[in-house]
Amino acid sequence: MANALIKVDFEKAFQQANELDEIAANLDNLQKTDLADCMAEVSRNWTGDHADNYIKKGAKTRNDINETARDLKNVANAIREMAKRHKKAEEDAEKIANIRTYRCDRPGSSEYPD
Repeated sequence: MANALIKVDFEKAFQQANELDEIAANLDNLQKTDLADCMAEVSRNWTGDHADNYIKKGAKTRNDINETARDLKNVANAIREMAKRHKKAEEDAEKIANIRTYRCDRPGSSEYPD
C-alpha cells in the first residue's frame, strides 16, 4: 500500500470559513433590509390578489435567503471545527513522535555492529 499524505492549509481553511461567514452576513442583511423594504413598498402601492401572491412569494424568498445564510454559517463553523481537530491531531502526533525512541534490532544495524 502506498503512503498517503494529506496536507491541510489551516490558515486557508479559516480564511475560507470567514469568507463564508461574510457571504452569509451579506445575504442576511439583504433579506432583512433590501428585500424587506422592497416588499413593504410593494404592499403599500399594490393591492389585489396578484399583489398578495407577489408578497407571499417575496416572503418565501426572504425565508429561503435566510435558510441559505444559516446553512453557510453552519458550513463555516464545520470547516473551522474540522480544521481545529485536524491541527490538534497533527500536533498530538508530532508530540508523540518526538517522545518516542526507536530501536533497530536487526543484525548489521548501527546498534549491533558486525
